[in-house]
Amino acid sequence: MSTASRPSREQSWRYVYDRTYHLNRPEQTTPDFDTSGWVSTYTAEPYTHTEMREWVDDTVARILEHAPRKVLEIGCGTGLLGNRLIPKIEAYCGLDFSVGALQRFTLGMDPATRSSVCLLLASARDLDRVPKWDYDCVVLNSVLQYFPDTAYVREVLRRAVGLLKPPGILFLGDVRHRDLLALHYEWREWQAAADGMTAQDAQEAAARRHRADREWSAVPHDLAALLHSVGVSHVESRLKDGIRPTEMNLFRYDAIGYVEPTCPVLSPADWIAWKTGAEQRIDWRARQSIGLLGVPNGRLAPLLTAQGMLRDARDTTSIGELRAAVEPAAGHDDPLAAIQELAKVHGAEMRTNWARDRSGHTLDLAVLFGKDVPGTGPVLVGWPLTDGQSAE
Repeated sequence: MSTASRPSREQSWRYVYDRTYHLNRPEQTTPDFDTSGWVSTYTAEPYTHTEMREWVDDTVARILEHAPRKVLEIGCGTGLLGNRLIPKIEAYCGLDFSVGALQRFTLGMDPATRSSVCLLLASARDLDRVPKWDYDCVVLNSVLQYFPDTAYVREVLRRAVGLLKPPGILFLGDVRHRDLLALHYEWREWQAAADGMTAQDAQEAAARRHRADREWSAVPHDLAALLHSVGVSHVESRLKDGIRPTEMNLFRYDAIGYVEPTCPVLSPADWIAWKTGAEQRIDWRARQSIGLLGVPNGRLAPLLTAQGMLRDARDTTSIGELRAAVEPAAGHDDPLAAIQELAKVHGAEMRTNWARDRSGHTLDLAVLFGKDVPGTGPVLVGWPLTDGQSAE
């Protein structure tokens, strides 16, 4: 796994994070909720407490859905996830290459739980150093982007799977969607550029940032294939649950790999291709499970509007003029959000899958009712295949 370039890259990231953790904490940060280093791409300001709390709570809940007993977290940082998982599980091992991060993790830890915790100063290359605890969950959350290339990612995932005792899960959180990077950078310019910047300059600035982006990313379909190649039996590629328009909720996803799962893989009786009004086919009273394919990703609607205006504008038109031309927000149709809310009201399980449409502009969803859902364990869905995809 080692090459001449990798140690220097790792050392660069270690320097960045150690320096970050030597600075003062952001406002509203406490020892057990240390959000140091979490800065909005769009405002260059730290994420708000509300944004970070949503992100942490949703991620922890998604991991705890699987009722893990022994968790290994690779890249545990300051303990944002760890300090919330530890009271709910039997044992926790966290490793991070930043001594500053681990120091802050320790400060926020409940002394009563320390006997079940192991923290290691180590990188993802050092998995042979972790205690052999028969882990049923390995977490890499908001970490993969710092790995140098796909070969390195594959090797880390292969070794992580080797540490899992089946049935186990590999939780890959906050994975950057590669085919949405161009939109991400254009949206950044739309949000942050001075009013006087021209549309042409904004597009060129976005393109430069895109070309300069060296962080690792993957479309969900390709990451699922990568996970299958290292021994994962089933993959769920899920949209983030959060509703706030952060980079994580707009452009990132969670991939959950299942190693020899014992729970059934469910599939609705009917899969319906999306068209306007298709959500009305869901019979909430009859409680008949159903799947919808190609549902518009409503979260991206304002971003795609802005992207279209930038690309269609005369080169000399300013960003300020384009922003002023946008009609006042009166809300926009988001079928995904509407179905999600109705599922909560009617006690149904809704699962999203972002792996069929590489562009990320649409996704598939399954609405499953209690009679079709196992009483315990995770909800796994047998998603329809894309062209060229093999059955699991």
